[in-house]
Amino acid sequence: MSIETVPIRLILVGSEGRMGIEMTNVCAVDPGATITGRVDRTRTDLPDDAEDTVVVDFSSEAGTQRAIIIAQELETPILVGTTALGEGTMNALQELSTSVPVAHVSNTSIGIALLHHLLRVAGQALRDEPRLDVSVRETHHTGKLDAPSGTALSLVNSLSNLGLKVDEGCVESIRHGQVPGEHEVGFTLGRERLTLKHEALDRSLFAEGALHLARTLLQQEPGLYDVPDLLDLRIPTRIKP
Repeated sequence: MSIETVPIRLILVGSEGRMGIEMTNVCAVDPGATITGRVDRTRTDLPDDAEDTVVVDFSSEAGTQRAIIIAQELETPILVGTTALGEGTMNALQELSTSVPVAHVSNTSIGIALLHHLLRVAGQALRDEPRLDVSVRETHHTGKLDAPSGTALSLVNSLSNLGLKVDEGCVESIRHGQVPGEHEVGFTLGRERLTLKHEALDRSLFAEGALHLARTLLQQEPGLYDVPDLLDLRIPTRIKP
């Protein structure tokens, strides 16, 4: 059975928010996906049966804390897409991962996962270059509160793990219009510059990615997972004839 046809039921935390609405729309056209629970500031509607269920959270820190309690009580996997979480909430997710599969992802785009992969390739090749300067720029809609975005911070962390330092002044955040999300990493070497960029063209791609990740998470053992853990990104560096 393809992962895309695996039956799944979702409890949406933050179902009235931007991503909650997108998740509702995506599930409406997916015959194998059903929303059986909704949690928002004014309501908590949960199913009696939590079989094949994943809690999906796109809300706020308070919403994520409620989602953790729900996943713990129902013993279901949980996918958290809420960013800028405090240390206490992150510790609670870590503790929950000892009993159920937990994924905390800053971006559910498959393209962003590939961007991280390409960063590793470029970073390993350039990390000993003495002229190298690295910058990160992200652009989002005016309604996004955290800056830099969680995805931008994850890109900086990936670069740091490669030994490439990104100075604080080289991380730029732009809030403009209704932009779903753009992330760009620039490598400047003297008189030349390499740019790796991902641009989200429609918010629905994040919902589609979240549904794919939730289905994959449903198949996992208890533990704490990130997007690379849930996707097969083994891309060959050389194609054999």
